[in-house]
Amino acid sequence: MNLRKTKINTRTGLAAIGACAVLGIAACGGTPTEEEAIDALVESFDSDDGADLSDTEVRCVSTDIVESLGAERSLEIDENDLDGNLPAEEADVVTDAFLDCIDVQEFFRSIFAEDPELAGIPQAFTDCLIEQIGDEGLRTALVSQFSGEGDADALSESIGADAGAACIDVLTPEELEELAAG
Repeated sequence: MNLRKTKINTRTGLAAIGACAVLGIAACGGTPTEEEAIDALVESFDSDDGADLSDTEVRCVSTDIVESLGAERSLEIDENDLDGNLPAEEADVVTDAFLDCIDVQEFFRSIFAEDPELAGIPQAFTDCLIEQIGDEGLRTALVSQFSGEGDADALSESIGADAGAACIDVLTPEELEELAAG
C-alpha cells in the first residue's frame, strides 16, 4: 500500500493560494487580514482533487495554517512549496493543520471505499490498516512529502508495507487468494 496514493491532495488544495484571481488581496499588493487569508485558502481547495473534505474541515485546516504561519506567509505557499520545498517547521504546521482538523480514520475509509484499485479489500483488513497506519504514520509521510526530508515515496511504501504485514492475519485464506489474484 502506498500512502502517496491515499494522501490528501494538499498540493492542489493549496496551489491556488497565490493567484490574484483567487485572492484579490496580497497577490495584488494589499495586506491581507487573517480572515481574508482564511477565506482565500478555503476557496483554493478543489474538492475534485483528493479526499472529500467537508467545508468545516477545509475551514479548520485553513484557519490553523493562517494562525500558525500568518496571513501573508500562508498566501505565499504554492504547489512547488508543498512538493518537498517547505522548511521543516512549516511542513510540521501544514501537516498538523490537516491532522488536527480531519478524522484520519474516516479519511482512510473514504479512500478505500472510493478508490477502484482498493475495491474488494475486506473491511476487517481495511480497519486493521487504518489502525496500524494511524495519525503518526500519516503525519510522518506528510511531513516528509512537504519538507522533502527523506524519501517520501520509500517512506510511504514502508509504512504501508509494515501495516499490511501487521494485518495479514485478519484475512481468510480465500480472501488472501482473491487479493493475490486481483
